[in-house]
Order: sequence, then structure tokens, then C-alpha cells
Amino acid sequence: MGMHGWREHDETGYRRYLQAATASPGTAMTVRRYASSDFPAVCRIYADARRAELQFEDGSFDITPLDQDPVLRAAFEESTVFVFENTDVVGFAALHETQLRALFVRSDARGTGVGTALLRRVLDHSPDLMLNVAKSNAMARRFYERHGFDVAGTLVKQYGDRDVEYVRMACARHLKPGEADAAGVQQ
Repeated sequence: MGMHGWREHDETGYRRYLQAATASPGTAMTVRRYASSDFPAVCRIYADARRAELQFEDGSFDITPLDQDPVLRAAFEESTVFVFENTDVVGFAALHETQLRALFVRSDARGTGVGTALLRRVLDHSPDLMLNVAKSNAMARRFYERHGFDVAGTLVKQYGDRDVEYVRMACARHLKPGEADAAGVQQ
């Protein structure tokens, strides 16, 4: 997709976000830093979105809740986390250095510009962004491609006791030759 198509789609998503933000007078919609009081909502969003992320993999997955997975929780706690809030927290993004570790949106808020708003905030914080997305999750891959990311390689990660193939993506305007190799990613 050419840059013009990306901008057009991105702006359409952002217009939907702005319309939603102004549709309910008195309801503030914002992307802000995470507070510990947001953790229960983040855990619910994580469980819902993780199922959606892995739904196209062969077989089913037992999703370990974020608050019960010590490795993921530790990674979450060392991350810079942003949440999208209207009356409730409906999405979050977790960033560690230049790695987007998570961008999850509650199912009833997908397609409304929440993901775009979170990604813009993360890119403002760290423009040299890298991320991994399940190879089977074509919708998420298209979302990142529309926002200027290109495939930098593939890798296999474990979820539970199962291998999941991921696509490594980098913000195209910041990907340098050989950078994918330095990150240990197959091209």
C-alpha cells in the first residue's frame, strides 16, 4: 500500500476516534499513563485480546491471566504503559525501550480508533519502534502496515507449551539496513 493509502486510512481511523470522543458530551477520552488502579481492567483486556490474537493458530490455547503469569507480569511491570480511557479503560499499550510488548484493545472498542490513538502515543514516546505480531493474525499485521510498519523477519516464541510463529515488524521510516539481523530475527 502506498503512503497515500496509509495516510488516508490512518486519518479515517483517527476521524472515527475523534467522532467517538465528541459523541458523548462530558465523557473525557484520553490516552494517559497507566496507574496501578487500572490493573484489573488491563487484566480483562489482556485475556480478551490474547484469545483474539491466537484465534487463528491451530488448536486452542489456555490463556494464562496476566496477574497469574509471573514472567509476563514482570515484563508488564518494567514497561512504560499507556491506557486509553473513556468512562472505562478500553485499551493499553506496553513499551520497553523500543519494543512494543503489547497493544491490546477491548473487543467492543476495536475499529473505533483506540488502537491508532495508543500507537500514536507510543510512537511519540519511542519512534524507533519494533514489535512482534502472531503471523496468523492478519488483521493486526494489516493494522501495523497501515501505520508505517514493515516486516523485518520472523521468529518462533513459546506460549504455554506451544510454538507460535511471529512476524517481527519495524517502523519503516526508522528501519536501517541490517537492523533485523542485529535483533536476531530471520529474514
